[in-house]
Amino acid sequence: MPDGKIDYSSPRLVTVCRLSEERKNIHLVLKVLSSLKGNYNFHYTIVGDGYLKRELMNLVAELELQERVTFTGNVNKLQLRKELLQSDLFILTSSAKENTIEGFGIVYLEANACGVPVLAAKVGGAIDAVQDNVSGFFVDSPELTHIYLALVEFMS
Repeated sequence: MPDGKIDYSSPRLVTVCRLSEERKNIHLVLKVLSSLKGNYNFHYTIVGDGYLKRELMNLVAELELQERVTFTGNVNKLQLRKELLQSDLFILTSSAKENTIEGFGIVYLEANACGVPVLAAKVGGAIDAVQDNVSGFFVDSPELTHIYLALVEFMS
């Protein structure tokens, strides 16, 4: 929004994760949102901190998403619950890497506990934490095209 306020009538998207692992694929979500910004209103909140935050903030500026993306940094449990309760979709489309994979995925359950469906990749613990078409939905793999199609379907 031009005045820096969040438009609560538009879909609110949220991610909660450590911003210290590229396999969380926040950069892919941002690139997809950039391609959707001309056709859809939305606001994306990224909760978490880590060494990738500066790089992601630069990407937001490069993609001209500053008015649609908010970085909160780390938040306490009460603020986390508030962020989730105000959201329409939780997004965490993590990849599996050679030495690291998404664990059980408690954050998916936290989102669901607040009534928020999730978009996840069919990788690691997300498979056990998300019930397809019940508590959320999957992309087969965390690639730009798959994330794009899933978000278009959600926003449509």
